[in-house]
Amino acid sequence: MDEFNRYLAEAIRVRRSIQVYRELFDSEESVNVLSSKSLEVSVIIKRALHDEILLSLARLFDSQGYNNNKELLEYLSQRNLVLQHQDLLDDKLRGLRDKTSKIWRHISVKDYRNMKLAHNDKTTLFTGTTPIRHNVSFDSATELVDTSVKLILGLMVKSGQCSVKVNLNEVYESEGLKFIEAIKI
Repeated sequence: MDEFNRYLAEAIRVRRSIQVYRELFDSEESVNVLSSKSLEVSVIIKRALHDEILLSLARLFDSQGYNNNKELLEYLSQRNLVLQHQDLLDDKLRGLRDKTSKIWRHISVKDYRNMKLAHNDKTTLFTGTTPIRHNVSFDSATELVDTSVKLILGLMVKSGQCSVKVNLNEVYESEGLKFIEAIKI
């Protein structure tokens, strides 16, 4: 699978996770149903989905890469795809890139990922400093991923590649709600 389609597959997977998370934990009825079955399990599911979404967003929108034994290993991120194909950017695609950059800066996931999710930073935990937070909401995460998908699709078209291997329409709407209905019994 080519780099565009690999990126799109990951972006769509994350978008689906956001949709399911929203349906499971953004409604009082859903939370009550989950909690009535097992409060402990619902807390574990919520935390696991929350952390998975934030880590996935970081992978999609993070910086250039990381050093491993003095070798830079590049992320399959929007940033790197755009830099690799920057000659294809027109005004519309630059606008989409700028929009995702603005949202990414606002939601502030990188420090949260580094200090809380990846390393559980001891200084943050034990010094009484303000807890590290992110600004991700359902709407901002959805807008970030949806805008990025439009940008990558635009780059694909500009590069002459029109074969999309993932189903862009499959966003799992109502899957979380169907799950809640199934466990109500």
